[in-house]
Amino acid sequence: MPDLSHLKARTTPVGKIIGVIEYLETLEPEGGGPTGVTAANITDATAVGRQVITAANPAAVRTTIGAGTSNLAIGTTNTTAKAGDYAPPNAAPAVRGLVLQAAASPDTAATDVAGVLAELRDLKVKLKAAGIMA
Repeated sequence: MPDLSHLKARTTPVGKIIGVIEYLETLEPEGGGPTGVTAANITDATAVGRQVITAANPAAVRTTIGAGTSNLAIGTTNTTAKAGDYAPPNAAPAVRGLVLQAAASPDTAATDVAGVLAELRDLKVKLKAAGIMA
């Protein structure tokens, strides 16, 4: 195991990383040149991880990890996705869609039938204006 005790004096994560890089730069196999680390030498890497490391280009990486290979289809059925520019329709008696929030209607203060009817008429007007009622 290499002696990395000199890294303890470094207090920041960046400092520690720089220290490791400096240490690794001092390691050269006999004869000089880079060390012989290859994807195959990384013993705790998965097969997919090794393929990502050795991929020739970004497209090959995406293929390796399965990114961008979905068969998801844009459509209007329960097995397809909605398009990003989808706008729900306005609600109608036979169509589910968007409605507005109705304006507030105060709690009743009516003490007679005429007062209650006036409040119900006001509520009906607000529900129609919001598109909740036809």
